[in-house]
Amino acid sequence: MQAKLLRQLNTTSTLGWLDHDVILNAYSIINTDFFRNVQVEHALLILSHCVLDMSSEETTFVSSAQSSLLSFVDFSALILLQEGSGEQELSVIQNTDGCWTKSCIMRIIKKFFLKHMADAMDGPLAVRKVFGNSCKSYLRVGYCMNI
Repeated sequence: MQAKLLRQLNTTSTLGWLDHDVILNAYSIINTDFFRNVQVEHALLILSHCVLDMSSEETTFVSSAQSSLLSFVDFSALILLQEGSGEQELSVIQNTDGCWTKSCIMRIIKKFFLKHMADAMDGPLAVRKVFGNSCKSYLRVGYCMNI
């Protein structure tokens, strides 16, 4: 399913241009529930694509990518705000496809999100503005992580 989603996020028309409708429909699938049902490695591929589209010249792609990234932030907050902090008490969302723990979320936020957010803030003004407008959600997760 994630391979199909990645193909859809990169779909081109017969003329060789990006197929906006297919790409935007693919982005509409990426929400909080999507992350509950995907393996961590697959989620990172999707998140990487979202980060890439944050620097797109197409504002609809930027907006959709931002929405998807914020869905992951919301998903992360759900896990990080769960009760229990000991190794044996770590809350886990499990299903047949994946397993998410607080330590996994913290690693992704620190090594992926914050790194790319810092890179974007040093980048083009449009990306800085979009990421700047999203800082409250990122900071909310950072506060949950005590970073």
